This record gives sequence, structure tokens and C-alpha cells, in this order.
Amino acid sequence: MNTAWRILVAAGVVLAAVAAEDAPKSDKDKLQGVWTLTELWEGGQKAADKQVTLEFKGDKFTLTEKGGKTLGMGTFTLDPKKSPAEMDITFEKEGKTITVPAIYELKGDVLKFCHPQGESGDRPKALEGTPKTVLAVLKRQKP
Repeated sequence: MNTAWRILVAAGVVLAAVAAEDAPKSDKDKLQGVWTLTELWEGGQKAADKQVTLEFKGDKFTLTEKGGKTLGMGTFTLDPKKSPAEMDITFEKEGKTITVPAIYELKGDVLKFCHPQGESGDRPKALEGTPKTVLAVLKRQKP
């Protein structure tokens, strides 16, 4: 391989790497990491402060309370093209697979999501804590 060809190949590799870094991140990419619960509304009422973290890794999530006790884990899928953006949360409970329909909003280091109160119900239409929904507000933990 001649020198000119090697330079062209190297330049192409560098440009491809730069383009990949500049590519806009998907919502799934933006969710990755650990988030701390800052506000929770259940059944239309602001809930007592809970020290809980939510970690996203790939398409999996783990909900943990202070002290390290795992409260739940499962998978999630996103549809950011819907308005409001949709999230489906799937987990196992007592041998059954449960999928909870939710909506979400991701702005910088703040994540809001809302799902029906309980384990069944219709996907909420708005990000608000009503008697039939749970609204969670989380802030990204800095590494």
C-alpha cells in the first residue's frame, strides 16, 4: 500500500470517528446512567420523600432504594416520536410478565415520567400527577 493510500484510509477512519461522536444521541442513549428521584406524585398527592435511584443500562433498568435494596428491575422500550414520548416498562412479578404503559420527557439532566397508578391502566395523556397516575421526576447523577 503506498503512502498516499494509507493517508487517505487514516483520514477516512478519523472522519468516521468524528462523525459518530457528533451524531445526535437517541433518547435511549441519553437515559443511560443513574438518576435520583427528586419528586413523586402518587394518586394525585405528593408522596413523602423517598431516597430512590433508577439506573438505565442498555435496555434494562434497576430501581434501588438507599442502602442498596433492589425494588425492581426489568426492561424498557421507547417511542420518542410520539407526542408525548412513550415508554413501556416491563418486569416480572410473582411469575407474571407485566408491561406498564408510560409517557416521558427528557430535558438535559431531568427526566419526568408518568404511568397509571397500579399495574394496569391506560397510558397517561399528560405528565401530571392525578388520582389515576404516578408522576416521577428524576435528576441525573453526575459520574
